[in-house]
Amino acid sequence: MAFGLDVITLPTPQSSLDTRGEYKNEVLYHALQLTVPEYGPYKVNLNGPSMNRKRALLEIQEGRLINVYFAPDDPLWRELTLPILIPIRRGILNYRLLLIHKDNIELFANINTLDELKALKMGAQYDWSTKSYLENYQFTTVTGASYEGLFVMLENKRFDFMLRGVHEIFNEVKEREATMPHLTIEPHLVLYIPTPTYTYVSPRYPRIAKRLQKGLEMMVNNGDLKSIFDRHFSDEIRQAELRGRRILFLEEEHKKQMLRAPKVWFNHELEAP
Repeated sequence: MAFGLDVITLPTPQSSLDTRGEYKNEVLYHALQLTVPEYGPYKVNLNGPSMNRKRALLEIQEGRLINVYFAPDDPLWRELTLPILIPIRRGILNYRLLLIHKDNIELFANINTLDELKALKMGAQYDWSTKSYLENYQFTTVTGASYEGLFVMLENKRFDFMLRGVHEIFNEVKEREATMPHLTIEPHLVLYIPTPTYTYVSPRYPRIAKRLQKGLEMMVNNGDLKSIFDRHFSDEIRQAELRGRRILFLEEEHKKQMLRAPKVWFNHELEAP
């Protein structure tokens, strides 16, 4: 049987210190490899132009510069692309630690409720779905224009905290400790926000969407997704000590949903050390 070559193009990271794509790219390659018997060869181009999420949505609809993008759940993305609704990071982004300025450690030691946290200022990139989501919950946000710029703003105390995923924050602090020595991880709190990361495919590439849907379903069922997840994130989950933190839940119902599908979702009560 003759196959065509499926070419997948993703944007480059938003900065030289942005390593958030490494796990997602490995998952992508594995899903493609599992589907070679049915779909044939593939090529992945990781050198598409760098772009923020707003531009990525425009570009992926056209499918010329990029045709696959990974992003948190967003109704507009689901409407305008071919979404694959399998949380490729198993919901680890649901658990947000707080990146703060070292001068404010004592300030956060007295935070025990959502209302107390809402009284402080949160930094967020202007096109992050989390920004509008939390504004609906009456969080006060300070907007940054770029991923890298937000760290600079926090170093200069332009806001009180940034929310970062368990899998992101430790590496982000380490990579910037020489240039931004006042950034630190708040040691007591977790904000739980339902934020599954989905794969979005250009409407011009339905074959690639079907292929990735099949590959990701295979990875969930055979345990490969969890194996890659554990290899990438087990150290960070251990460092986060989630069971010893106060977890502030925005949506309790989502926690129940996770418990019903342990192959799909990470749950700190079942998996965290």
